[in-house]
Amino acid sequence: MLVERLMVLRECCESVLRSHSSHSTFYFSSEEYQDDLT
Repeated sequence: MLVERLMVLRECCESVLRSHSSHSTFYFSSEEYQDDLT
C-alpha cells in the first residue's frame, strides 16, 4: 500500500537525517516534521 511506502520512505529519510545534519532539506513538509523543526 501507499501508506506503507510512505512509512518506509520516512524511516529512510530519518536515517539519512541522522547521518547528515542538514535536516531542513530532507524533511517532509508535513505538520509533524514542521513541529520537529520549531
